[in-house]
Order: sequence, then structure tokens, then C-alpha cells
Amino acid sequence: MGRWRRGGVMVGTTASASLGLLLWSSPGPASVTVPVAPHGEVGAPAEGSLRVMSLNVAHGRGERFSQYLVRRAEHEAYLDGAGDLVRSHAPHVVGLQEVDGPSWPTGRFDHLARLAQASRKARSVRGTHVDLPGLQYGASLLGDVELTEASSHTFGRTLPSPPKGFVVARTTLDGRPVDVVSVHLDFASRWARGRQVRQLAQVVRDRGHPVVLLGDFNMGWDAHAMRWLVDELQLHTVDPEAALVTFPSTGDRLDWVLASPELTFVSHDVVDTPVSDHRAVVGALAWGR
Repeated sequence: MGRWRRGGVMVGTTASASLGLLLWSSPGPASVTVPVAPHGEVGAPAEGSLRVMSLNVAHGRGERFSQYLVRRAEHEAYLDGAGDLVRSHAPHVVGLQEVDGPSWPTGRFDHLARLAQASRKARSVRGTHVDLPGLQYGASLLGDVELTEASSHTFGRTLPSPPKGFVVARTTLDGRPVDVVSVHLDFASRWARGRQVRQLAQVVRDRGHPVVLLGDFNMGWDAHAMRWLVDELQLHTVDPEAALVTFPSTGDRLDWVLASPELTFVSHDVVDTPVSDHRAVVGALAWGR
């Protein structure tokens, strides 16, 4: 996300670099199966409740205005702080957005691997939705439970912003399958978000499992695209109209944990720890009674 508005639509610092990327942006939606990377030994499967977290790590820049002004050592420190935050809340699965591969603006190292190490998570699923020479990033998942049937989906081109997308993988709760999605929607166009939620909903329906959606939706509860998505998949969350802030620089609630009707929230909170310009959202879900 970013620091300024235009025409009532949020525009981020990533957009400042997007004009040079437009000729290379993905021309249409793309879906690929991706590997689940091992980083260690997984823990026991989730039982009783599935703990989750959503966090936009802002390219490892912390609350700084732009990742282009941050040195490698600072990127590492910000990501280690995000890893510490994850460890302190002990989620089974974390949905991350704006996670870089080795990229020239952000230290030329693998941010997802650094986060996996810092948070001590055993599995990762990488989505690379911007994929250019020397510049790769997207939404990803981390978990300390098994993640299977993973895929990455890049939305079609939405000028002027770089491509966005989502990753999805299956885990289990009490031995029953649950899909977990990390999604990042367009910040510059309501029309684009409308197209993107339809692509997202189709994938969720085709997979056929109850779902937990984690991510930076770049819109509030009353947005048309959000209402369509919630109604289409019968999603719910805790206090959807409450004045919770996940993007402090504008006072907006842009980051959400949404769940299928088969799942009920045991807990839900916004974590006011400045490891990013976004705040983390944490929750725990159980099968409905």
C-alpha cells in the first residue's frame, strides 16, 4: 500500500515504479501450480482451532516511505521484526503480501526465506506476481503445519498498477481440509478489484473446500467488490463495520481475515505493532457448532 490518495483511491509507493513496468506487466490472468518449500520439520496438525495471521510486509521497508530508500541491513532488520511478531502470535498459517524475491531495490536477497527463518516456519508457498529481471514479488504463505495443493494466480493487467494476485494452499483442521489464501488486490481501481474478486471466487469455488481468506484487499467492508465477494462465497468476519485501522497513515481498514460459513471465529484482533505500514490481523477459527 502507500502514502497518498488520488480521486478517493489509494495509490502506493509501489505505483511510483509501476510506470516503468507497464510494458512487461502480465497481459492476462495466469494460474500455476507451485511447490511448497520446506524449511524445517512441521508441527502437529491444527486441532480445535486454526490460528492465522495476515500481514503486508511492505517489501521489508517497515514504516519507511519507500523501499528504494532502505539499505539491505535495514530490510533484514525490518523482516526480522516481522518474523518476531509472527512467532509471538504463533499462527499455524500466515498470509503475506508484498514479499520480495531477490530484487535490486530491496537488498538482492530472498525476503520470504528470511521471514521463514525469523518466524521459524517450516513451510512456505511463494507467489511471484511481478516477475522481471531483478524484480520479483507477490503474495505468499508461511506455515508450521503441512501445506499441500498449492497454486499461484496472477490477475490480468490493471494499469497503472503492477500485477497483483494470490496464492492458495490446503491445510487441515481436525483432519478436515481447509484452503488458506493470501491475496493482494489492486489499489488504484475499483473496477480492477471487481474483476479480481471474480477470478478469486472462481478458484475458491473450483477447489471446493471451506476457505480462509487473508490479505490486503485495498478496500473496506462497504466497497462494492467486497460485498460481491462476501455474498458470493458467504464469507464472514468479526465486527466487519467496526472502526478498526490496519493502514494507519490513512486510518483505513484494508486488511482482512474472512472465512467460509462452516468456520466460526474464536478470536480476532488487529495488532498495533509497527513492523510495516500495515498492521497485522490475527484470528483463530474453529468448525461451527
